[in-house]
Amino acid sequence: MGNVHLVTGYAGQEHITSSDDGALNKAIFGAGQYVLGSGTRLAANVITNNQIRILDGDAMMQGRLFRIDPDAYVDLTIENGTAGMYRNDLIVARYTRNASSNIEDCNLVVIKGVSDNSKATDPAYTSVEDIDDTILQADMPLYRVPLDGLNVQDLVPLFTVVDSTLHDLITKQEKTNSLNAETTLADGDYFPFYDTSAGAHKKTLWSNIIAKIRTALFGSITGILKADGSGNLSTSTVKSTEIADGAITTGKIADGAVSTTYTATVATGWSGSAAPYTKATTISGLLASDNPIIDLVPSSTYATAEKQIEAWGYVYKAVITANTLTLYATEKPTVSLPIQLKVVRK
Repeated sequence: MGNVHLVTGYAGQEHITSSDDGALNKAIFGAGQYVLGSGTRLAANVITNNQIRILDGDAMMQGRLFRIDPDAYVDLTIENGTAGMYRNDLIVARYTRNASSNIEDCNLVVIKGVSDNSKATDPAYTSVEDIDDTILQADMPLYRVPLDGLNVQDLVPLFTVVDSTLHDLITKQEKTNSLNAETTLADGDYFPFYDTSAGAHKKTLWSNIIAKIRTALFGSITGILKADGSGNLSTSTVKSTEIADGAITTGKIADGAVSTTYTATVATGWSGSAAPYTKATTISGLLASDNPIIDLVPSSTYATAEKQIEAWGYVYKAVITANTLTLYATEKPTVSLPIQLKVVRK
C-alpha cells in the first residue's frame, strides 16, 4: 500500500470510507450546511399543531449527504404548547456516530424549547465546525417552530438553499473569463453582470449602477458631493426640486451653507510609547467648531497606496482644534498619509 490513500483506486479490499466521501463533498460544496436544489428542498407542512411533515429533498451537512427519498416524507411530533405561553422548538437533522461500532446515522428530530410568558428563545443544539472521525453528534437546524399558546405559527426556515449545480457554476465562470479586458466606462456604456437566474446573463447601463449607488448612499438628495474623477471633492448645489418632500426640513439646512475642502499630509513620527498613538497636523483655516468628513487620498502608485491604506486602518479617532487636526491610532503608521477634509459651514 502506498504512503497516501488512493481513494479512487482498486485495493483488493473495501477501503473507501464515509470520511473520504465527506472530504470530496466538502471540497466541492464547502464545509457549510446546505439544502440542495432537488426535490421539494425539504419543504415543511404543518399537518396539525402536533404534527409537522418534512418532504423530500437532499442536504449537505459538512460534507455528509443525507436525503429524504423522492415522494417520501418524515412526520415529526410537536408536544402540546401551553395556553398563554410562547415556545420555540427546533427541527434539526441530527448526525450521530456510535463510539463503539463507528456506525453513522442521520435522523430528523425535534428539540423542544422552554415556554415563556413573554418571549420565546431557541433551544440549544449541537453545533460543530467539522464532522470528522472524532465527532459523535452534530445538528443542522432546518426549521424553527414557533408556538403561541397551543397553536403552531408559521415555520421559519433556517437553512440556505444551493440552487446552482457545479456545471452551472463552471458555465458562469467561463462566461466571466470571456469578458473583454478592462476599459474606461462612460455613462452610456453597458456593464455586464451575472446572477443566479436561469439565463444568468444580463446587462445594464453604467449610469444606472451609479444612480443605484447614489440612491443607496444619499437617498433622494443629489448633488451634495461632486467628484472630478481624481478623488477630489468640490462644492455643489442642492436644488429644492431634488429634495423629496419631508426628507429634509428647512430647519436642518443652514442658509448660505458652503463646503470647503482642505488637503494635508500626515507625516510619520507619531507620539507615544504605547497605544493610543497621536499625530498633530497643522491645517490653516480649520475651525474648532468644524466637523469635517476625513478620508485618505491614496497614492497613484499601487505599492505605496497599499501601505497607506493599511496604515489608515490604524486610525480610529480625530480631534479638531483651531488650525490643527490630531489623529489617534492603535499602531504607529510608518508611512505618510495624504488626506482630505470636507467641511460644511454656514
